Amino acid sequence: MAAARVVPSANTILEVLNLYNYEDWSRRVRIYLKAEGLWEVVKATAETPNKEDTDEYRGWKKKNAKAHHAIQNSCGTDVFGFIRDSRTAKDAWATLAKMFKPVPASNNTDEGSDGLQLKDLEIKEVTEVEVKVDGQRNIYEPFFKCLEDGYSSTSGFSREEDVLEFLKQHPETVRERHPSSGMPALHLSLSRSENEEIAKRMVQLMTADELEILDPSGRTALSYGVDARYNEISVAVAKCMVEKNERLLSIVDPSTNMIPLVRAHQVGARRDVRVRAYLFSVTPLDTMCVHQAAQLISLCLKQGNLEIPMHLLNRYPSLGITEDLSGQSPLYTLAGCDFITAEKFIETFTFRERIIYDHVSNVPPINAPGVEDNRSGFEDQGMSSLLRLAVNPFGICGNDDDWIREQKILHVQSLTLLDRICDAIRNKNVAEMQENNALRKAIFRAAETENVEFLRRMFKANERIAEITNGKDRTVLQYAADYRLEKVYNLIHELDFWNAIDICKRKDKFDNNMLHIVGSFPSHAQAGIGHIRGAALQMQREVQWYTEVFVLTPWQGKEINKTDQLQPSEVFAKYHKDLMKEGENSMKETATSCTVVGALIVTMMFAAAFTIPGGNNGDTGFPIFSNEKAFMIFMVSDAISLFSSTTSVMIFLGILTSRYKMTDFVKSLPSKMIAGLFTLFLSVATMTIAFSAALYMMLDGKPWIIVPVVLLSSVPIASFVWMQFPFFVEIFVSTYGKSIFAKGFRKRMIV
Repeated sequence: MAAARVVPSANTILEVLNLYNYEDWSRRVRIYLKAEGLWEVVKATAETPNKEDTDEYRGWKKKNAKAHHAIQNSCGTDVFGFIRDSRTAKDAWATLAKMFKPVPASNNTDEGSDGLQLKDLEIKEVTEVEVKVDGQRNIYEPFFKCLEDGYSSTSGFSREEDVLEFLKQHPETVRERHPSSGMPALHLSLSRSENEEIAKRMVQLMTADELEILDPSGRTALSYGVDARYNEISVAVAKCMVEKNERLLSIVDPSTNMIPLVRAHQVGARRDVRVRAYLFSVTPLDTMCVHQAAQLISLCLKQGNLEIPMHLLNRYPSLGITEDLSGQSPLYTLAGCDFITAEKFIETFTFRERIIYDHVSNVPPINAPGVEDNRSGFEDQGMSSLLRLAVNPFGICGNDDDWIREQKILHVQSLTLLDRICDAIRNKNVAEMQENNALRKAIFRAAETENVEFLRRMFKANERIAEITNGKDRTVLQYAADYRLEKVYNLIHELDFWNAIDICKRKDKFDNNMLHIVGSFPSHAQAGIGHIRGAALQMQREVQWYTEVFVLTPWQGKEINKTDQLQPSEVFAKYHKDLMKEGENSMKETATSCTVVGALIVTMMFAAAFTIPGGNNGDTGFPIFSNEKAFMIFMVSDAISLFSSTTSVMIFLGILTSRYKMTDFVKSLPSKMIAGLFTLFLSVATMTIAFSAALYMMLDGKPWIIVPVVLLSSVPIASFVWMQFPFFVEIFVSTYGKSIFAKGFRKRMIV
């Protein structure tokens, strides 16, 4: 039989390693290498075979090459540079582990975040299940069937008293397991709400150590209880268990690596609020390591519960920038919460809803855990009586109004929570913050979600946060420029002037400063301006970006970079060549279409001026209707339409013959397009007025026929205006409206 070839499958795609996914990446690559028989080369403790042992060395060399190739292929561009010069798969693996493997929490008791102790949480080992059988039939089988299916004649237990009597006669039942599933009796009793009294009696019959019996998945009855379907049974039984054995609070569920308190918040719906409140009240903080505590805060934030996070952060502010069990942090979770960014939901409000939101004042402080938060009847004390009557004339407070108030309260309180986390970074230097992976990820997530208020608070706490870099060695403001996030980028004007200049000229790992970054046009930058209509306006926005950064960049930042060997202006021209061509074609197509329409109007209006309605008087040569008001309206409208359409044609011809340079897209071309469209719209409108006046004179003021004809004749004209007017408004706002970029430095921080 031929030996199996040890080669990586061509269809296998390994996860690409980046700065943040080493744990998942290493597991997948390790399993892949083991499956291909290559892992022994990577983790071999013996020395490399001697070249003199030809067969052994060749076999090792071949496996090493395959393993080395698999590792290199699963590295991203940013990571590959670290192992480019490695000679063996073992060296490459060791280098990546040294560079990217997270530092694990200490296994010994150690001082963690602000004095919060790191504890060795207990993880119980699952023992093999042994089922006792009495003759041909397990004597406990009816009991287990009753726990699973409820009271029935088939199980032999028709009521609760029968089960309690069975436990009284067979107290050893509490230590037994289900004959087939191996599930302990107490665990099964928690699966149904009607078993609550049975579960309590079983807890009474068990010793403290027996309460630590595990199910096949490694969970204690308490861990299983917080997952119970009905919170009534969970609260009651959990209380009985904890009073008998407090160690249950610190035993970790191996499937989630969480203690019961944290697990309860992970699975907790609104019906489980009492379980979560009780477990928090009885769980000592020193039973949690900092990662468990951070996970608890993150879960609470996702549910909009700020009481427990504030309680923990008041004692240990640095928990906010501590990695939780998922590798994220409470600050990262908070950065992604909608309620901390008011702009996101205010944009969807009606005028009335915005008034209600703006006038919610005297927001209550965050309550302590366990204290009921009674917000009913909360009045908008900042709103005058007249204004309150205007927004709510009948004095009825609807559900939508309550929701708006809740959002305002949640927003203000979340900012208070954020300020507490900021206390942990106020005195940190750049090196300390750069080493904190949780902090870095949170900052860049806030930028990604355009959470400007979040970043403003962070900058106010420590302005050096603006110098933290990501995997490409780019600051958050360089990241904002790269992704065309102007709201985030505008924070540069709230920094110290020289700090802003330093950030603009600072170079990333590819030797690009901010001016080179906005000069490039990657796919994510294209997505950042994808909401803008038309290639011409997109090109205008790109030039505006380049001009904005150009003003802030000193002359040292306008030199040739090492990557492209190009100056910033040359980089911009290179990567925007296609967009510039698309913008030129777009402007020319619009100008051509409008020129045709304008020329037709010129022709009609010129002819109408000499073929006036009703003709001329044969004796005097004057128009017959010259004394009519409608005739004067006709002549004035005809003249305005003729002159404006002629002007529009000339302007559009100017657009067709423009140079189409980069700077032309900022003012010149848009201004011409605005003037051309305006004069064209004016000519269309006055042409309609002239037609209506002529029809009125010819039909001697008969409205029953004049009105329908005028309306029908206006349909094609109105459709043209309807299709082009939005473009006219957009190009006018983009050119002459308020700039998307803020101006000035050291603007007062908005609190």
